[in-house]
Amino acid sequence: MSNTIEEFMASVSDEELLVRARAAITRMCSGDRRWTMTIPPDRRDSDFVLGEVCRRLEAAKAREEAVRAAANAQAEDDGLWFMAQTAPEAYLQRALRFLHSIVEGDVAMQRLLAASVPPGEEGKP
Repeated sequence: MSNTIEEFMASVSDEELLVRARAAITRMCSGDRRWTMTIPPDRRDSDFVLGEVCRRLEAAKAREEAVRAAANAQAEDDGLWFMAQTAPEAYLQRALRFLHSIVEGDVAMQRLLAASVPPGEEGKP
C-alpha cells in the first residue's frame, strides 16, 4: 500500500465513510458479519471504518466547542453591543445576533430576525 490505512481512511469523504459505517453496522446487526480486525489490516475492517467515524466526530465536536466559545465571547463584548446610531451598526448587530442564533440552534430567534428584515435586505442575515 502506498499510504497507511489511517491516511487512507482520512482521505475517504464523509459521505463515503457514513455509507461504509452504516454498512458495517448493518452487517454486524444482521449476523452477516462480525466485528473484524484482520492481519494484515484491511481498509474495510470494521475497526478502521468506525474508528475514523469516531475521530471525525471528535474533531467536529472540538470545532463546535471553539465556535460556541467565540460566539459567547462575542456576545459579551461591550464594544459590539452599544446602542446602534447608524444603519451599518444596526445591520452588524443584527447579523451577529443571527449568527449567534445559528450557533446556538435558536430557531425562534432566527425566525424573528428573518421576519424583521428591512425592505431590500431580503436574503441577508
